[in-house]
Amino acid sequence: MKKLQIVFLAIVVSANFLSVRAQEIAMEGIGVKGIIVGNSTKDDVIKKFGKNYKMITYESYSKQLQYKEIGLSFFYCRSDNAQKIFSIEMRKPFDVTTGKGIVLGKSTVADVIRQYGESETEESISWLEYTGVDFRNVNLVTNEINFLNNEMVINEINIYAPDFKSCN
Repeated sequence: MKKLQIVFLAIVVSANFLSVRAQEIAMEGIGVKGIIVGNSTKDDVIKKFGKNYKMITYESYSKQLQYKEIGLSFFYCRSDNAQKIFSIEMRKPFDVTTGKGIVLGKSTVADVIRQYGESETEESISWLEYTGVDFRNVNLVTNEINFLNNEMVINEINIYAPDFKSCN
């Protein structure tokens, strides 16, 4: 009987272990899933994630490859002939944690401040910005950025090239 209990326990533990999804790590100012901001291109993104994306154009500024089903978007400047990715936007269902442990869809504004300190952009009350990363709470229906309070859950993380200034 004891052997049977041990075998059953081993099966349950193995099943639970296999059901745990691997969480991606987004490194501030670097990237995620092998796409490096400031280095990887539109073609690299398409090669890695496929052609099932929506292209969104922001006038003369930038273009966005939106992979809504997986919760990732990649931005490049329209004026950049090399089409290098300058920003990666992450939303659910993408399962990601930053290098400092902020979990998309679980961590709060207070958690971000505890891990990263006060925001480097003092004039913003809508997002928390640090070198190579920013955190937001976005209305997922209207896509508007909400004003932040400490209890709000972070539902958007953006990784960007730290030396990026502007597309213009």
